Amino acid sequence: ATFVGIDVTPGDTTIMWGDQELQFDEEKGEYQVPVGTHTLIFSSDGFETLEEEFELEGGMDPIEVELLPISRVVKIEDLDDETMVMVDSKEVEVEDKSIVLDIGSHELIFRREFYEDIVHLVDINASGDLKAIELEWKRKQAPVSIVTAPASAEIRLNGEIPKEFAPGSRVYLANVGTVSLSVAMDGFKSQTRQLRIAESDNPQLKIELER
Repeated sequence: ATFVGIDVTPGDTTIMWGDQELQFDEEKGEYQVPVGTHTLIFSSDGFETLEEEFELEGGMDPIEVELLPISRVVKIEDLDDETMVMVDSKEVEVEDKSIVLDIGSHELIFRREFYEDIVHLVDINASGDLKAIELEWKRKQAPVSIVTAPASAEIRLNGEIPKEFAPGSRVYLANVGTVSLSVAMDGFKSQTRQLRIAESDNPQLKIELER
């Protein structure tokens, strides 16, 4: 019988011809299929299964078949262990600053404490180059050090009692932007002032109340 060669990528692909699995011809370095019309099924872990009919004639050049991946690895720049990564609203594992995404469109959310969420909409194709995703973080909260006299005076930021960054630290987290600070205590004149909190600032304030 006359045969036609088949080269397939990836190399560990299983090729089914009816209920028979084709065996790799080590001598010829390819799979061999008799001439004629045949339906072949190509399958490999991590790739789409391909079923295709071939009309094979004697003297044909080897047929090249490449399976398409069902997912691809995407690299993420500036990613640390404190960042939560969500793909289509589900948290995913990160390995070596990379995530695995199925072929198709996805919404990626990167979440980190004290920073605004970063949202990326990506289209993952089965072929072609994939650019690494770059993260540009923008703080939504910044630390503010506030010391009062008397020390037991009540502190409010935008009308709410803030939580200390660490117990006894007198350091509080304030939203980036304009913040209203008020300090009050029974028997003393209260003070109110507007603060402009920037991402890179760490204001250190000392407020002394007068009777």
